[in-house]
Order: sequence, then structure tokens, then C-alpha cells
Amino acid sequence: MSQISKNQFFAAAGNSAQAGLNVEEVFSTYLYDGTGATQSITNDIDLSGEGGMTWLKIRSLNGYDHSVYDTERGANKRIVPNSTGEEFTRSGGLTSFNSDGFTLGNAGDENQSGANIVSWTFRKAPKFFDVVTYTGTGSNQNISHSLGCVPGFVVVKKTSGTGNWSAWHRSLPDANDYILLNTTNGALDGGSSYNRSVTDTTYQVFGDYPDENQSGQTYVAYLFAHNDGDGEFGPTGDQDIIKCGSYTGNGSSINGPEIDLGFEPEWIVIKRTDAAGGWHIGDSMRGISNGSDDPYLTVSQSDEGQSFDWLSLSATGFSITTGSQNINLVGGSYIYIAIRRGPMAVPESATDVFAVQPWDGAAAIPQFVSGFPVDFAIHKNKTANSEIFSSARLTQQLYMETSTSLLLSSDTNFMFDYQNGYYDAATSANFVSWMWRRSPNFFDALFYRGDSVAGRQVPHNLGAVPEMIWVKRTDGAGNWWVYHKDQQASTVGGLRPPENSASRLDLDNIAVDGTNYWNDTLPSSTAFTVGNLSNTNGVGNDYMAYLFTSLAGISKCGGYIGNGTTLSIDCGFSAGTRLVIIKRTNATGGWFIFDSLRGMSSGNDSTLELNDSAPEVINEDVIEATTTGFNVINSGSTVDTNDLNDRYIFYAIAT
Repeated sequence: MSQISKNQFFAAAGNSAQAGLNVEEVFSTYLYDGTGATQSITNDIDLSGEGGMTWLKIRSLNGYDHSVYDTERGANKRIVPNSTGEEFTRSGGLTSFNSDGFTLGNAGDENQSGANIVSWTFRKAPKFFDVVTYTGTGSNQNISHSLGCVPGFVVVKKTSGTGNWSAWHRSLPDANDYILLNTTNGALDGGSSYNRSVTDTTYQVFGDYPDENQSGQTYVAYLFAHNDGDGEFGPTGDQDIIKCGSYTGNGSSINGPEIDLGFEPEWIVIKRTDAAGGWHIGDSMRGISNGSDDPYLTVSQSDEGQSFDWLSLSATGFSITTGSQNINLVGGSYIYIAIRRGPMAVPESATDVFAVQPWDGAAAIPQFVSGFPVDFAIHKNKTANSEIFSSARLTQQLYMETSTSLLLSSDTNFMFDYQNGYYDAATSANFVSWMWRRSPNFFDALFYRGDSVAGRQVPHNLGAVPEMIWVKRTDGAGNWWVYHKDQQASTVGGLRPPENSASRLDLDNIAVDGTNYWNDTLPSSTAFTVGNLSNTNGVGNDYMAYLFTSLAGISKCGGYIGNGTTLSIDCGFSAGTRLVIIKRTNATGGWFIFDSLRGMSSGNDSTLELNDSAPEVINEDVIEATTTGFNVINSGSTVDTNDLNDRYIFYAIAT
């Protein structure tokens, strides 16, 4: 369902000797449309230079097998995870491994015309993933690997003949246990003769076990690492990106097991081990939504996959939201593999992480095209009396309105399973959308559940101190509450600082006492604090939070005092300004949103309010974009952006 286009938007993490690989350099979930003709998938993973494996599956049609290719066996050499079949040459399959992805031929399972297809690519890298091939000996042998740590999960497949996909996981009860990837069976006991040895340099395969070590037969092994505070990834070279663990089911869909990974995952596989249950694969590109169904694919099946509410993501891990026996039976034993969400590198260009675009105007979807995967978006018919709709990847198929206190509403058109935009339904040329991508030091979005405990710390992955935060309850009616670093509420004898101040995005209200919203505590680079009120932390209530901050040359959160004439605001930009949001805080005033698409140059500007359903105002001159920021103009207008001695907060994004 996505457009195939190169998406290079993050630079390497700097020249520091301590910097490590970022997760987006070694792993990719990439969605594409089959064409039935040769096409190249550009996911920015160097397969030709570094080596690795790519797994492909059609997700929109039944009857199409999984496909696995790797650089050790070579392009066109296909094996099928839902089959015991041997390796075979497929001339129209994956035809080449490239420095920035891979190329496909015209084969149906990999490139069926009109099909929606998912690809998962794993690059070889220490402490993440390795691929090795070997020949069976018929007696226990140690297979050397370059993972640089004890593996967390290993899968072996015979390539010269038929055989099961034999897998081992660090959380299986005994070293001699194994489990089959191509079946729904629980874990199997290999017996005392299969006392497997697994080290940071070797992986032992069993005696004459035909699925692992039959004499004279050839095999491939895929080895996945387990990081436990010893990962060497990210800009500081000390972050974990992959975990292989386990949990015990409790049967609850409300308070299911919560798994603390230390990071938010992008890709999750779960398998029951004490009894039969499918290998469920979920990923955030196809959708892991808080509050609606989550699609999954089962390794042993050739179907298009199914969808139900089984997972919820947080800034530090995931939780189980079903009582299904495959995922969360009371007392059931489950293993998982989880890979961290990227990107980890700080963006270098605003166009890589923010877009403002009109309706695409074409029949193809997505309807709003960004050029990057969208994590949060708002859109509106600028000429009509209609609400402004907001949605996010974490609330896929659900939406809220920035001008009301209504809870999440269901609409299957709010789809984010694309590489280059969002939204399924045709609209009209009068619609405009503003789109953000989650990126370190720029923007983050997260889900949390309230507990009514004052001082609750909500972890986030912004990687910097948030300078503006929007919080909205999602499972019931609730106002949009806003923190901003330059916002102050009036009080007797002075002003309340930002940690005591709050505004409402859904109203044009004056900044009010927010002591019990933010618990009189400034946010940090790892968490923000909430009080004990239902606005931001009601017990058992669900919330979405959107975090914004200043990133040099890309975005700016700030404040100013109006001078009643013309005031120049320097945001530190170098090539112009694309978005400005302004709010007066010491008196009533709307959340005015301006952008370069609708116009903010000399002369009249196009003005909309996030807190109002009214159509845009186009007959007033209130703002002018400049090379470094913007000017606000007092023209006696009803648009409050520069009244004498009034206080304002703003958020701006560069061109």
C-alpha cells in the first residue's frame, strides 16, 4: 500500500568514537506494493556490503507463502518458513542484495501485482544478528558465529533437503529443548543427549538430528542477539536494541502482563511454549494500536494474517491486551523477540520529519503524502465549518478532534501503514494536513495509563527535555491540556512558572493554574511528571501525549511579549519557516496555525485555529515568514498574535 521511494533522512550519529550503529541501520520494516515487474526496495540497509537476511510476506491476499533470502546463500535462493521444503532457486524472487536494500523480480509471493507486502530486513551486526551456513556431520558440532555475545534466539533450516525449522530460545526451560518455527507445536524435549552448548562464539547443533545436523546435508542458521544493558548501539554506543525474553500469562485483557524492555519496540514475535500456539508477528508499521485491533501474521500460515487487540506499546516496552490462549492464557508460558523502534539518529532536515500537504488528489492511497512514515497528523477542510481531526500511528483507525473534548472515535480511514503518508479516504482539494515523524530531539508520541498518584513519572523517548506537551484522554471525554516552557499563569503578586501553568488546546482560554496537572515539576529528558487529576492522570484512564522541543535549525518552541506594531521573532532557521503555531496566554486567544502552503508572506494570510471548527480567515495580515523565523504584525485584527504587552507562546518548524 506504500510508495517505493528512497527515504534517507537521518545522518550517521556523528563522528564520536563512542557512537554505535543505530537500529535503523541494521533493521527495517518496509511496506510496499507488488508490481509484478522488477522493482528495488530502498530501506537504507546495506546488505551487499554487510550481509544479512530479508523476510517477505504478502499481507493482503491469502495463499501466499513467506519467503526468506540471505546473503550467505545468495540472491534467488529461497526458503519458506511455513514449509519444510528445501532451498530452491527462484529467478523472479529477490534478485539482488544492494547497498541500500534489495531488488525484486516478478515472482508472485514476493512481488504480486497489486498486493500489499511487508518486508523485514536484518543486517549482520555484532550484538544484533548473524547468518551462517554449515554442513552437517552427524555428531554434535559447534557452529562458529560472529554475534559477539551469547545468542538469544537461533533458527536452523536444512537447505539441501526437506526438514523443519528448528529453533532455540534462551527462555526455554532446558538447554536441550527446541521448538519448531514452521508449526504451532509447543516446545519439545530433545532428551539428555541433546545438552546444547551456546556461547558468544559458537552454537551447538545436535548429533544426527536431521533438522540440524544430518551428515552431508547443508544448513543455514539465523542468530539473534539478546541485549541486557550491554548493547552497543545509538549515538552514545550504549543502547540495547533487541531483547529475547519470556512471560507468564495472566488471562487478563485489561491488566495483562507488562514487559519492560527499556525501549519501545517496533517488531515483536510471541510464541506459546507450554502448549500449541502460533508464532505471532506484529510490527508498528502495519500497526500496533492502543485501543483498536492489531494485525498479525502467523509464521506457519500462508494466509493474509488477521487482526485483533493483542498488544499495546509504551515508551519502555509492551503490554498484553488479550486473554487469548495463544498470547495470554492464565499460567501459560510464552517467549518473545522484540526489536527497538527507530530512528535513533537526530534528523538534519525539517523535510525529513515534518510536512504540510493538501489532499493528494489522486485515487491512490495514502491520500496525504509526506515522503516519510507519519506518526502524528492533523487535518482539516480549510474552507468548511468542520473540526480539525488528529490521529497517530499509536491510535491507528481512531481519531480525536483538537477543538473538542470527545474521546477517540473509530474510523478505518485513519490508516498509517504506509512508508510515505497516511489516510485512506478520498477527500477534496480543500483539505490540508500537517504531519510529523517521531525523531530524537524533535518530536515524540506515547501512550500511558493513569494511576492518580501525584508525581507519576511518564517515560518518553524524545531524547531531550520537552518544551511543549499536549496530553489528551483517549478512553473518555477529556480536555487537551498543554504544557509550554514559556507559558505562565497569572497569580496574586506575580506569575506562576510553566510547571504550574496549563492551557487547553480545545479552547482559547487564559493559561491557568496547572499545579495538579504537571505536579509542580518540570519535565526532563527522560520523563514528564503528572499530578493526580483526571485531566492528565486519572486512575485507569488512557492518555496520548505529544512532545515537542527545539532542535537547532529545524524547530523552535518559544515565547514573546507583544509590542503592538511589528515584532521579529528569530527561530535560528536559515532557509525560511514552514509552520507557526501561536497562542496568547495572559488573555483569551486562539491556537492560530499558519503555514507556507496556505501562505504567510506579505499581505493577507490564511489563518486557522486548532481550537475552532470555523473555516480559515483570509482577509487579515498578521504574520510574515522570514529566512530566520517570522514577523508578527498588529493590524488591529481579531487574530491575536501581537497585542501590546500581551504574552504569547509559539511553536515553529523550518522549511
